[in-house]
Amino acid sequence: MANKKISELTTITTVDNAADLFAIVDTSAIETKKITPTALKIALALNNVDNTTDALKPVSTATQTALDLKTNKLIVANRQTASYTLVLTDADKLIEMNVATANNLTIPLNSTVAFGIGTQILLAQYGAGQTTLVATSGVTIRSNGAKLKLNVQYSGATLIKIATDEWYLFGDIA
Repeated sequence: MANKKISELTTITTVDNAADLFAIVDTSAIETKKITPTALKIALALNNVDNTTDALKPVSTATQTALDLKTNKLIVANRQTASYTLVLTDADKLIEMNVATANNLTIPLNSTVAFGIGTQILLAQYGAGQTTLVATSGVTIRSNGAKLKLNVQYSGATLIKIATDEWYLFGDIA
């Protein structure tokens, strides 16, 4: 249908006094031709535009990739009941320390657990026991005033990996 003159469209008919018609001016013809909206949609291959359900509409690869990334951003909690050392599956999760007594959350060396740079790990002290962050030898934790403990029960903090064996810690820390 591409590159056709209006005069060559077979669905166009000459109509007088018809309702709900579009006038089409064909400069090669002597008379004005008219076409119904339905015939025009068919002629332009737009007949499914108004009634295509959302489920049948295509999604671009870029849009689908963005949607897939969004679904992975749900916060998943990993509740611990004793001192704990981070593992790779803790990346981008919430680690809840539900311990009644003082406990440690250990950050391992990159050579042991290779979190990607930019990894974020949320922390929460769910139990009454104070949680202390412990850097394995060779790991550096950078925090305000070198604080390494969650402040009190229900305190929260965030770890962000900024280099191979270097992390930021900020939040409600003591």
